[in-house]
Amino acid sequence: KQWYQRRVAITAGGKPMNEFGFNGEWKGRDFANKIIKETNGFWKNLVLNKGVTDDVNATNTTVKDSPGNISPGDAADLLNRQPKASSTVPVVSSSTQDQCFVNRTVSEAVCA
Repeated sequence: KQWYQRRVAITAGGKPMNEFGFNGEWKGRDFANKIIKETNGFWKNLVLNKGVTDDVNATNTTVKDSPGNISPGDAADLLNRQPKASSTVPVVSSSTQDQCFVNRTVSEAVCA
C-alpha cells in the first residue's frame, strides 16, 4: 500500500497523496474475491436482463445464452444504422480539466 501511495504521489505532479477507502485499512484476498464475485453477479444479472429496467439495453455478441445476444453481422448492421458522430469536439475550460464532476444518486454519507 505504501509503495502504491508513494508511486502515485510521485507521478501526480505534486498533488496530495491518494487516500485509500475504509479509513486506509488494507483489505485482503478474501475481501477482494468477495467484491469480484459480487460484481460478476451484477454483470450476469445485467446481461440476462434480471431485475434490469426496460431502458437498459444489454445487446451483445458474446454471451450466447443471454436474451440480448445477436450475431456479429446483426451488430454491424445495427451500428451502421446509427447517425454519424459529430466531428466537433466540445471545448473544455482549462480551469476544469483537473476536476471530476459526479452526479450523485445517493447522499455522500452513504458512499463514505
